Amino acid sequence: LKMLFSPHLIFTLPSKAIHIPDIISLTDLIPGPFTRPHPAIWRIVFGLSVLYFLFLVFIIFLNWQQVKQLMYWLDPNLRYAKREADIMEYAVNCHVITWERILSHFDIFAFSHFWGWGMKALLIRSYGLCWTISITWELTELFFMHLLPNFAECWWDQVILDILLCNGGGIWLGMTVCRFLEMRTYHWASIKDIHTTTGKLKRAVLQFTPASWTYVRWLDPKSSLQRVMGVYLFMIIWQVGFFYHLAVNPVLISQRPSNL
Repeated sequence: LKMLFSPHLIFTLPSKAIHIPDIISLTDLIPGPFTRPHPAIWRIVFGLSVLYFLFLVFIIFLNWQQVKQLMYWLDPNLRYAKREADIMEYAVNCHVITWERILSHFDIFAFSHFWGWGMKALLIRSYGLCWTISITWELTELFFMHLLPNFAECWWDQVILDILLCNGGGIWLGMTVCRFLEMRTYHWASIKDIHTTTGKLKRAVLQFTPASWTYVRWLDPKSSLQRVMGVYLFMIIWQVGFFYHLAVNPVLISQRPSNL
């Protein structure tokens, strides 16, 4: 029994337990809708998502103290961590507006706003739906502000920095990429048929772009309203869940970028 709990086995056995399902996913799962850069990669990603789901099922049957002990085992520094709401102030002195204070808000989390909305625009592919989700999310922050202190923001932070600059810039970037992919002509050739080194390198890079692109019109009269509302509610509930995680769990400030 002592051998089973030796340090090298504690880390080796979980890694093997992850690698074996990945190999099974790679060889046995059916191909999904994603094909670039290769279907095998997406089969591995699906296998990892199944493992993550099973881990969440395991967590459901633990109480809060057991979950904390598991987190402390994964990262002992979490024993000294505090909730974000206990050490940070929100929406303080909103009448004081200076360039230094505005520029201090452009950190990794401002970039995550921008980049995240760029990715959402690539997925949703609709200016109207993206702007609706962006604005109503800020309203959601106002409604949940009494429960989640980190939702409290100054008006200029919420309207100008969040909605117009970060969210709006990300939506514009994502939709610009969408328009580029819609207008592009897709003529894929095998890399074996390309004889120049530059052409082969360009073809290898293009392997990470979509094989095709579908124009999505959410507000079409024939489109299902249930589908539109389903996407909207998914985005809102997903984001609220993330901020509840930050409000309830003690997370080190240095670890916050990894939670984005």
